[in-house]
Amino acid sequence: MSSRTPDGRPLCGRCFRKSPLSFRECVECGDTSRLHHFGLCPKCAAPRQLSSLLTGPDGEVRPELVPVLTALAASNPHSLLIRLRNPGTPLLLRASVAESGPVTHEVLDRLPQPRSIRYLRAALVSTGVLAERNELLIRFEEWVNSVVEEVQEPEERQVIRAFTAWFYLRCLRRRSPRRHPITSGGYNFMRYEIRAAICLLAWVREREASLETCTQSDIDQWLSSEESGRHAIRNFLVWVVSRGHAHNITAPTHTTSRGQEMLAEVDQRWDLSRRLLHDTTIATTDRVAGCLVLLYGQSCTRIAALTTSHVTKTHDGVQLWLGRKPLEIPEPLAGLVPELVRTRQGHAVVGHTDSTPWLFPGAFPERPMDGVSITARLNRIGIKARAGRNTALMELAGELPAVVLSGLRGIHINTATL
Repeated sequence: MSSRTPDGRPLCGRCFRKSPLSFRECVECGDTSRLHHFGLCPKCAAPRQLSSLLTGPDGEVRPELVPVLTALAASNPHSLLIRLRNPGTPLLLRASVAESGPVTHEVLDRLPQPRSIRYLRAALVSTGVLAERNELLIRFEEWVNSVVEEVQEPEERQVIRAFTAWFYLRCLRRRSPRRHPITSGGYNFMRYEIRAAICLLAWVREREASLETCTQSDIDQWLSSEESGRHAIRNFLVWVVSRGHAHNITAPTHTTSRGQEMLAEVDQRWDLSRRLLHDTTIATTDRVAGCLVLLYGQSCTRIAALTTSHVTKTHDGVQLWLGRKPLEIPEPLAGLVPELVRTRQGHAVVGHTDSTPWLFPGAFPERPMDGVSITARLNRIGIKARAGRNTALMELAGELPAVVLSGLRGIHINTATL
């Protein structure tokens, strides 16, 4: 029981939060709102709770932590209070108090690395307290170092270290984190391929062979086995052959039937599109993302990479840059896209709608929602993203020339031709 009605009936927490009784006058600012604790509204409670966590034994916030306090205190108070209730966040802030000097990436690297510290780091980067750096690349480098050290054989460890350094890390370090960010899906698949390469080397060694003596027959036997990762070794084999570590071995490109998934009925694509365009009970984020999949054949990964700069308002209407040329957006979608620009909001504590360039902000400050999350959101409202995209591409390919389809939708010409 959280409270009682005026006539004495008990109220549970859920009913109390919905009841007008939960709205009272804040003892500090006098505003009437749902109070957080000790008679304080969230707007007054959040800075006070944050300040108490950053205050040292002397009762003062040391000067180096003032930028951290200022950055977090300027965020949404409701979201900040939710974040402060996470057990990891207070521990992290107290650990920062125990350190000396300014808060830097190196200081945070010395602390435990739960999701809380990754979030705090992203929040401080988004507000300019910390310099920007490619966090997924840093995490990948750390993971590579740890997994390479687990390889027992020195020769195998040397091959894996060279493969990861020259095939993955060299390419990733050249990529712009803003224009070509590493997605979580790509990050996980790179780890999967490296694990598969390690398993292959161990399997070859158990057969008392080596990469130098390995034959295509051995690789075919590996591919036909039940070993984990057998379909993810093509890049590794191409690399070892090009570097002279092996000869005349390869693996076929792994294909699946996922690219052939289509919606069950011909009219299902249009039924789902009408629902997205007119059902106001669905979140604007899901309505726009679903329409981009069903009407324009966009993948969820490409949708996640869209920024507000891709949306252009003209005297004729709204344009969306999906490819090399702008695409005129018809109504009612033309009304939904600007609405998304105005109201978009991720789950980040720090950062408001006008501070992030992403059309679909993610859970971390200054980071977009990833394609996996968008796919999951569409699945929850009954839209199969892959099947919907494939159906849209097939129908669009029958209506538009391949060159036009490629230029307007940002699709590779080979895909548009198929």
